[in-house]
Amino acid sequence: MSEVDGVVFGAGGGVGFECVQHMLSKGQRVRAVVRSPQKYADKFPKDPKLTIAQGDVTNLESVREVIKGAKGVIFAASGTTFWSAASVDFQGAKNVADAATQEQRVVLVSSALVSPKNRLNPIRIILNNFRWSLMDNKFKGECALRDSGKSFTVVRPGHLVNEPSGQHRLITGQGDGKLPGAVSRADVAAVCVAAITATAADKITFELGADKSQGAAQGPIADIFSGLKQGVYQ
Repeated sequence: MSEVDGVVFGAGGGVGFECVQHMLSKGQRVRAVVRSPQKYADKFPKDPKLTIAQGDVTNLESVREVIKGAKGVIFAASGTTFWSAASVDFQGAKNVADAATQEQRVVLVSSALVSPKNRLNPIRIILNNFRWSLMDNKFKGECALRDSGKSFTVVRPGHLVNEPSGQHRLITGQGDGKLPGAVSRADVAAVCVAAITATAADKITFELGADKSQGAAQGPIADIFSGLKQGVYQ
């Protein structure tokens, strides 16, 4: 595998696709991983810095192969069938954590309200039943990554919307105690891409939302990690 700045799992999904787009806009080399490249042949832009690769997060050897030569890895995959959360959101995340080298940072896109302490929250209950134990398995995937000893960042966005990035001031939280505001997939992508290389993003877990009452007057995107603490996740 050739060297790339980042590998994106779940590149055909909403956040994953935005991650690919954002990396390309920054002139970075990206490997977009999907189960069926033929299915997405017309979705991705034609760019010499983009490679579309076949891969399966539920297969550890497949994961090891597609992350070779990557500086960082973004896991934006999520199960699409009712019973798939255990194999994708948990085991898939664990496979990426196990396969990553000590030099590769893994950025995991999870969800706000994922912590078990929120198990009686109505929104979590709905999401947990939308796909069988979706939130439970997302949390297990987080834990597998945190316990792996690898460099990581866990991003827990609030309600995802389709809007251009940079429209509103981004807000962060830790401890999964309060549901953050809705946030665009493009903004989540920008944060994930920045997390690959930001020193302050190492080994942190945080919630991400947007304050729609404020404009987008904020500094460099990497500043969002300032003040966030390691070891705080529930």
